Amino acid sequence: MQPIPYGKHLAARCLEPRIYRRLERARSLQWNRRAINSGGFMRRLIIALLILAALIGLAAAAYAGHKRLHPEKYYQAKWCAQEGGITEVVLSDGTRCDCLTQTHAIEFDFANKWAEGIAQALHYASMTGKRAGLVLIIEHPKDRKYLDRAWGVVRWHGLALDVWPLESAP
Repeated sequence: MQPIPYGKHLAARCLEPRIYRRLERARSLQWNRRAINSGGFMRRLIIALLILAALIGLAAAAYAGHKRLHPEKYYQAKWCAQEGGITEVVLSDGTRCDCLTQTHAIEFDFANKWAEGIAQALHYASMTGKRAGLVLIIEHPKDRKYLDRAWGVVRWHGLALDVWPLESAP
């Protein structure tokens, strides 16, 4: 028995269309396997993944915002010690209240995180039975707009929450 001619023009004449399509599909898959298994493809894939990882890293660094003068714990320890409070008190649900005084359960946050700070302060107050407090850390003059937003939300909703600005001295 003679082999079936494999060229495109010969195969089209000798094979019925269904078999010809299967043969073409097999040739296509065979070419794809060769391309994937070749060193060039893997090398290009690894380079592309490394470039993608570098871009993600750069985006994350840009998203981190402006550089902080001090970490949040620095401000928390300083302010809480002046007010006679206890820092990092673990509550019954496992959350940590940043500062607990005789009258307030206080959350510390940088000014641009004012909304999260309000929610956390209210949660700490509900867990401790004390009044909610929020200390917003203002490191730059442009951060004052966040303080105004926090005060506006507290006033509008009539929240039992005290907000204190903590101006950073460089």
